[in-house]
Amino acid sequence: MDTLAEINLKYPITNVMWQYMDDMTLGEYLNSLGVDYKRSGFIKGYPRSFYLRIGFYQPGYAIDTNSHLYDSLVRVRDNDPWHRKFKVFPMGINVLGNEDYYYFALMATGLSNYSSSGSYNCYVIVTTVAGKKVYCVDVLN
Repeated sequence: MDTLAEINLKYPITNVMWQYMDDMTLGEYLNSLGVDYKRSGFIKGYPRSFYLRIGFYQPGYAIDTNSHLYDSLVRVRDNDPWHRKFKVFPMGINVLGNEDYYYFALMATGLSNYSSSGSYNCYVIVTTVAGKKVYCVDVLN
């Protein structure tokens, strides 16, 4: 089976809202956001790479970006790095899905929009590419 780095080369990202991250593990990134990822216990084997949605988030998952491909506010709700619809997408429940497609809603205390009211501001959405699990991090900030 291909590694995620090989999959990233075979299937390059087509959705410019996402970028491939391989300079830190998923656990290290979540820790930098103030997520207690060890307590969550969902990261199997602590993936060494993941995909991160980039941009500035507004309510309703609208993304404002300075990319030359997008001149104005762009709505990207449930598209993965390859413009496919996620099979499961955050709907306010902490964990939803099955063995292959699921997500986790997390509270990242290091983000400016963190509130103690219990609202989630970070999602890890799991999907597959060529039969390999792919972790996609969606941060609302």
